[in-house]
Amino acid sequence: MTTKSRLLSTTAAPPAPPPPPPAPPTPDLSQLPVNVDRKTAADLVTHYFFQISPRTLERWPVPAVVVNGKAMSPTAAILAHAQLVMEAAQARGSRSTERAA
Repeated sequence: MTTKSRLLSTTAAPPAPPPPPPAPPTPDLSQLPVNVDRKTAADLVTHYFFQISPRTLERWPVPAVVVNGKAMSPTAAILAHAQLVMEAAQARGSRSTERAA
């Protein structure tokens, strides 16, 4: 048997599945500022949950106070609403896969 046919006749084990992606970090409110502007809030939501722009945060139902021309919102309210949005998206995703099955 030639080297080429020997190589072709050997069966390789299937590749191992890739490891699951690492879990996103959990926000620790004690380490974050109490109030943040929209740009900082967008950065926090992008880091902990999903990508979002500061303009999108204008439509979120979170309280805001204008300080020196910037809308400041409580960090806890921003992250709580982001968690609700994330859970709603996961619920919608699981329902659509159930219908497809």
